[in-house]
Amino acid sequence: MYNLAVMDAPIANKNVTQPTGQEMLWYWQAFMAVKDAQYPHTVARTLSVHQHVVQIRLSFLMVTIGAFLFAIIAATLIRMTLKNGVWKMHIPSSQLDWIVQAAQENV
Repeated sequence: MYNLAVMDAPIANKNVTQPTGQEMLWYWQAFMAVKDAQYPHTVARTLSVHQHVVQIRLSFLMVTIGAFLFAIIAATLIRMTLKNGVWKMHIPSSQLDWIVQAAQENV
């Protein structure tokens, strides 16, 4: 039904209208209801569950695992070197604090 409307519209120099979601659902339901009734003879079809297998080189796997372990160890060491898990750094919050810090650094 939908294909007929799409083919007839351009031939008659009319705009092709996009079906709504509800119409698409109706077309699909109608197709599912009659798809097996078109040919009276049953046909055996082979179904396959074949899946592609992704292969990874052992060297790439070792480098990836090594980088991951290095990142974990580095994060652990940094966390252990921090005092109470916080960097002890004073950041000035006002202009006066910045002036005092600049004066202390230049003395």
